[in-house]
Amino acid sequence: MKKIICLVLIFVMMLTACSKWNVEIVDPTEPSESEAEFPFENELEETNPGESCTLPEDSKEKYAVVFEDENGKFGFKTENGEIIVEAIYDEILPSNEEVWSGFEAKFTDGTRPTVEYDEYMTPYLTEEPNVKTVLFDKNGEKIIDIAFEEVLVQNHPTNGEETWISGVENGINYRFVRENGEFVLNMEEKPRSVPDENGFGYTINTYCYHWYAGYREGISFGDKVIFEPVYFGVSVPFKDRIIVSDGTYPIAGPDCGVSKILNPEGNVISRVFNWIEYSFFENGEKYIGIAYSIGDDCEVPLYEGEERLPQGYWFVDKDGKIISERFDRLPYTIENIEEPLIVEDEKGNKIEINVKDYLLET
Repeated sequence: MKKIICLVLIFVMMLTACSKWNVEIVDPTEPSESEAEFPFENELEETNPGESCTLPEDSKEKYAVVFEDENGKFGFKTENGEIIVEAIYDEILPSNEEVWSGFEAKFTDGTRPTVEYDEYMTPYLTEEPNVKTVLFDKNGEKIIDIAFEEVLVQNHPTNGEETWISGVENGINYRFVRENGEFVLNMEEKPRSVPDENGFGYTINTYCYHWYAGYREGISFGDKVIFEPVYFGVSVPFKDRIIVSDGTYPIAGPDCGVSKILNPEGNVISRVFNWIEYSFFENGEKYIGIAYSIGDDCEVPLYEGEERLPQGYWFVDKDGKIISERFDRLPYTIENIEEPLIVEDEKGNKIEINVKDYLLET
């Protein structure tokens, strides 16, 4: 009987002491919040009747609370009302992930360049509101000290792969990987300008607008910009011919893009092939061109008056003019012009051709 009375007395004393801490009754289905509000172990430790029940000062975790000021801006404060982050954001959204949880705070900072497409899926440069995102943890601390123009948090909690963040800011493509509870930078790709590989005096310029699209390419000659960096690929096989990739995502496959041949003035010479490649011989004085069409499955609209080519491969000249019969299969590039080449004709039969028959002068 005395033992029962002692246990009841201990329980009453605990309730009386803990009431000073305003411990809330929480939903037991939410263990993380329950542990933050009532951090005792599951099993009750021995307590002498003469001792009071107290909680250590740092045992209650302080979560950030989103608040809105009189101007309609949002910030963070503690549960006790102390401001952690001033109200400077247009909105703050919760980001509840299985591995990472916190907040995405957004604000608008002028405009930024972006890529749009015309009715023929030709990309062009324009401007859009520069909505930036800052990532915070649940305590109102910045996870990464960058305001991203585009950002993605990617988790792989089921298969054990790494958690990462991809983001773009001012043309720089970042990637952070979660290590030991923190996000560590493991990739930083900046806009760059490199000479064209054939040494014609052009410069290939790159810029990243979106994390999911990667770098876009453009071209300039000296101080003159010929094409803004809006294409998925730019090459200069000839000094007076430039190849660019039209379409929204041509690197995903030929059905998503078209290789367009242009002159340096921007005039379209050919836009009917999904892919074109040139191989050069005899110190660049001679070449062979191979082009491919996916046929009616192409996602890029034709110009008015154009006709879709059937699926197949052709030998072509520098303007994209067809100089051969249609083949069911050709190699992407030619490495040896001295040996016969085994290819497939349009009926799928393997045939032997003389590569030199398709050799042209540059």
